[in-house]
Amino acid sequence: MLKVGNIAVYLLLSGFLMAAYVTSAVNIDRFRDEMSPGETVSTLIIAPEALEIASGEFRQVLADYLLLKACAFLGGRNKIKGPDMKVVAALFEQSLHLDPYFFQTCYYVQAFLTWRGAMVEKAIDLLKISRKHRYWDWQPGYYIGFDYFYFLKDNNKAAKQLMETAEIPGAPPIISSLAARMAHKSGQTELAIAFLQTMYDRAKDESTRTFLQDRIKAHTGILVLEKAVRLFRLKYGYIPGSLDDLVSKGIILELPENPYGDRYIYEPETGRVFFDRIR
Repeated sequence: MLKVGNIAVYLLLSGFLMAAYVTSAVNIDRFRDEMSPGETVSTLIIAPEALEIASGEFRQVLADYLLLKACAFLGGRNKIKGPDMKVVAALFEQSLHLDPYFFQTCYYVQAFLTWRGAMVEKAIDLLKISRKHRYWDWQPGYYIGFDYFYFLKDNNKAAKQLMETAEIPGAPPIISSLAARMAHKSGQTELAIAFLQTMYDRAKDESTRTFLQDRIKAHTGILVLEKAVRLFRLKYGYIPGSLDDLVSKGIILELPENPYGDRYIYEPETGRVFFDRIR
């Protein structure tokens, strides 16, 4: 049971923290309101490594300041121009080099440099700094894999990044599924199956094993159909118009079962096979 003295200290500390938060919030809002329409953000043109040496034991404090400076500008009322976003990227980079373990910097890099700044490759470079130092955290690697897939349309690199991320202890099983999906999209279905099998063998809880087992079965069915489509093309000189043609022409005896209930989805224009409609 808490003593009266402890309660008083707790209330005093809570009041101090609340006052500090309100003061900071008010000052940031005032800073944003005072920004003129032509206001720009600025930073020292100095290499992050040199800044790290110059800041000495205060590097984490300086890292927080640089991040706050960038975020205060990003949250302002002005439309951000290309040159300003480059300065914001420089602030993020300096902050990351000073304190690469702070997740919030990684989060803002992903939120602003990709979606609002169209600086995807720069974002990936900075996210790799977070991934290197936060080696226990699956989120930076997931962001990198997502960026390769969604923004750069590079399924091969997306698969590689997500596979590495999925092996981090504590990573959600869905990361393994996404990695396999990217491998399949890049034409590496056999790699997708082998990776899922590895993750299945490592899985401890039954729900994860069941989830991965269904994914293995789905991709194995895809592999059977992909090979059958290739064989059909070699034999007849064109790709089949439907998966049923593979059975009617005697290429396979029957269509494999899709563990997710529906028939496998087939694109007669490309010969690609999918177990769901997600592209």
